[in-house]
Amino acid sequence: MKAGRKTLPCEVLRKLLLQQSVHSYSKASIDAALLLAATYRKVLLGAKQWLPEGEIGLPARAKWQRACINNTQLLYPAAFCFAPPHKALAGRPSFELYAFLQAIPEAFVAQLVEWAPPIVAIDPVSIKSPTQGITANRHGASSVPVLGNVLSAFLAKEVLPKTLVRTRVLKKYTKARFGLHDFVQLALPAIDAIALENCKQIVCTAPVANALSLGVLLTDWSLSNVKQIRSRSSHESLVSKATRSSTASSRSK
Repeated sequence: MKAGRKTLPCEVLRKLLLQQSVHSYSKASIDAALLLAATYRKVLLGAKQWLPEGEIGLPARAKWQRACINNTQLLYPAAFCFAPPHKALAGRPSFELYAFLQAIPEAFVAQLVEWAPPIVAIDPVSIKSPTQGITANRHGASSVPVLGNVLSAFLAKEVLPKTLVRTRVLKKYTKARFGLHDFVQLALPAIDAIALENCKQIVCTAPVANALSLGVLLTDWSLSNVKQIRSRSSHESLVSKATRSSTASSRSK
């Protein structure tokens, strides 16, 4: 990570996937990384249902220069493109994935994209300035390959196609290397384990505006279980605050 740039939740999630320690990161960053993991898990499980049994292969090796320019760029997700999809993904998505994309709140997806900004490559020939690039993306005249944070880019394209989102731009143009189908094999087993292991924390840290519905959507727990977990967590938090306050008062006497 470069000096002067705070750690993004997607970078914390990457550490979790590699089974590296995240104790040095803030609780807020870890909570956000777990919400990313839970959301990605649901997307990939839906994509897995989309693929015929026995047709999930290992992704091809893909290398590219990962250095990004310092400035970010606002782009319309409708222009995002990914590696050519598996032949089975050419049609409509599975019912599970379609239902999930219909249910997930737009505001929550916008937050996820802030936590995991898509890393894109912009062809300097077809897009000569940020203004031209935004106009072309809005009207669908250009396509922007996504190289990093592919799953957040997929969510943005499906849920927020006409909303400007912040992206990070590679210094060197390259074509898209990964599609949704690749991550079913590449990341689903690890993401599934992380999300299932931390269901309680995911339920407790879901944004307040959609806490109950998101808790159910991301974990598949019943509404009563989600209410019970959040109520218990809230009570424990109040008790903890009261204890700390009492201790501080005693010490000041």
